[in-house]
Amino acid sequence: MSIEVMTRVWKESKNKGTPLLLLLAVADHADELGFAWPGIVTLSEKIRMSHRHTRRMLLDVEASGELFIDRREHHNRYVVTVDMSDKQLMTVLTDKHRLSYSLDEAAAIVAEVRKRQQQEDKLSPCFEDDTAEHEDNLSPSFENDGDIQGQHGDTHVREADTDVPLIINESSINQEDEEEEEEEARDEILAAVVALYEQEIGGTMTAMIADELRELTETERNLDRWRKVFKDSIGKGHRWAWIRKVIANPLKPSTATLSTAAAKAQARPVMGAGKRPPAAAPAGQAARIQELIQSRNGG
Repeated sequence: MSIEVMTRVWKESKNKGTPLLLLLAVADHADELGFAWPGIVTLSEKIRMSHRHTRRMLLDVEASGELFIDRREHHNRYVVTVDMSDKQLMTVLTDKHRLSYSLDEAAAIVAEVRKRQQQEDKLSPCFEDDTAEHEDNLSPSFENDGDIQGQHGDTHVREADTDVPLIINESSINQEDEEEEEEEARDEILAAVVALYEQEIGGTMTAMIADELRELTETERNLDRWRKVFKDSIGKGHRWAWIRKVIANPLKPSTATLSTAAAKAQARPVMGAGKRPPAAAPAGQAARIQELIQSRNGG
């Protein structure tokens, strides 16, 4: 966490509301140069929004020119560009331990960021003037019961009664329920994958690996494949990098596998005329199975 980056966001950002909160969430994970790599799940938890809404909000903040998003890897990386000079931004973009852009690529990115910031500056006065113009219209919503000069030392603010129609959108509620169920399912899979990681890999799990596990479990939910990849990673030079690369590329069924499956389907007997059902298990075997079941259930 960089206090300096968060301070820059608080003082200089032109975003408001949830976009500002999202920008602060990114800054909370940034280093001293404003570089950060938190996962979507981490950001959505911080701002109390769904993953999909968080992704849309990131696009809005990026469009304001106050955040640069690097999408070259499977995991987004960010630069908080609020109140950064061209030289500072170039330093982050070209640093080999961070983003490793070439000088030409970095210069093009800086130009695009400045262009977006200028567009945002042109829009900002419209909102400021509109707020100032209608500020007095908002005043009647509150009544001041205290003394104007503050002679009695206390001022009470009471919000006036306002009738607001309540509109319930059932489809939105159902959608939110589905999203919550989906997130619960993802959390269960993530917990299982973390358990497999501790079992097969061991060692200390870093915050970066935990965030990347969250991201990867959104696309790969086959626990058997996770277990196999963990086992196959033994002896690899850069073990976690290898695991991440394999999991990020989903398996594709081979032609041989498809041919074998088709052959088995054709060889499978079909019930119909002239076909008899498979013979039942021998009476002795059925009795033995029943006996095992009863002994397991305590009689």
